[in-house]
Amino acid sequence: MSGYAGSAPASRALAQAVAATDWASLPATARAQALDLFRDTLAVIAAGAVHPDFAPWLLRLGGAEAGPCTAIGLAHGVPAASAVLLNGGATTVLQWQDGHRMARGHPASHLVPALLALAEVRDAPAAEVMSAFVGGYEAGTRVGIALGGLRAPLHDGGTWATLGTAAACARLLGGDAATIATALESAATLAPMGWRDTVSQGATVHHLFIGLGAGTALTCAQSAFAGLGAIPGTIEQFFGPRAGADFRAAALLDGVGGDGRWSRLELGSAYLKWHPVCAHFSGLADALAGLQQAHRAETGRALRHDDVESAEVALYATALAYDTQRPANELAARFSAAAIVRAALDPEGLAGPALARTALAGDPAGQWLERVRVEHDPSLDAGYPAGRPARVTLRLADGQARSATVRDVYGDEARPLTPADRAGKWARALGRAFDQSGAARVLGTFDDYVSGRAPIAALSAALRAIRHAPA
Repeated sequence: MSGYAGSAPASRALAQAVAATDWASLPATARAQALDLFRDTLAVIAAGAVHPDFAPWLLRLGGAEAGPCTAIGLAHGVPAASAVLLNGGATTVLQWQDGHRMARGHPASHLVPALLALAEVRDAPAAEVMSAFVGGYEAGTRVGIALGGLRAPLHDGGTWATLGTAAACARLLGGDAATIATALESAATLAPMGWRDTVSQGATVHHLFIGLGAGTALTCAQSAFAGLGAIPGTIEQFFGPRAGADFRAAALLDGVGGDGRWSRLELGSAYLKWHPVCAHFSGLADALAGLQQAHRAETGRALRHDDVESAEVALYATALAYDTQRPANELAARFSAAAIVRAALDPEGLAGPALARTALAGDPAGQWLERVRVEHDPSLDAGYPAGRPARVTLRLADGQARSATVRDVYGDEARPLTPADRAGKWARALGRAFDQSGAARVLGTFDDYVSGRAPIAALSAALRAIRHAPA
């Protein structure tokens, strides 16, 4: 069942590689990618934290007790557990978070909330934090890849990335390879396994998935450091077979060299989202953006709702499993192909409030959504998870048709965001919580922290200098 039959558990080799991960020795490209993932996650947290659907909860939970850690969106410190839960939750609000294609989840979204809080508690230097970040990212993504996807109907938030985050926290706590291995096995015992359908139905308890996973990871690391034990081989014997759709234990150590170090880094396969929608619909959003660009070039103006009589969307099977035709709220709209088509025809596009308006009761959007037909195209299945393919055809009121197909999403390894677009995304996301100078201060202070010119306390202060209290 598990591929574990008395041989040394994979956690030992993974833990050894995590313990050996050294920030200063990593290739420059890997360091740059890791820093961009960290920056991106901080910016996405800030944008989600002040969103009207999340901010009231942030204020209620974050105002209960003072502490040394930062919950972005609050001007005061909170306990570590609250900071991890709130920052983790905020990553999911706009569906703008990081991801890893082949592992099929969002590792940085788990790692950053846990490591930021732990760094603040320990006054940790950036080299230690980033060594832990990369080590945990590599361990976690190997677990995700080995799962071969999740069993239906599990959601990735809080599942496999919890294991890598536990390893990262144990590393930052100063644990040796044995302690890190125990943290991995403990997280494999306790990792949450949320219901996938919560998101497509707009249940905002979904915002707890990553926060609880990251919090569980931190607890597992602390418990391992304190001496609590776990069963060696838990990943192979329990977590993998229970969570994985096609679990292959041998894949856990793919890319771990005989010297106990990473022989290949999975960081290169990370993606940064350009569109604030579920990753499974990023290809659709790209296709719509392409159609808009072509129409502007041809006519001098954007396509509008009145221009389109109907739309046909073709998706791969996994994407279709997340789709909802009639979203009940904004969260569900970010998992709705029909809502995404409608929002892409709005003057402000997907970056504006159109997705929220799509879900409003009594809004004309409800009738417009009926114009969109969403179907499974089996020929697209082979393109996932290496890509996230989609095809859209717009039938125009003048009798013409416009069609586009996308396989490789903008922001993925094959089509990475340009440096200018990365910086632009961070400025827009941070701008939801900070004024222009405050957003620049966050990014500048992060750079100062990484270079050793500023302590973690300076970054904490910058992250707490929000423009206004969320309403």
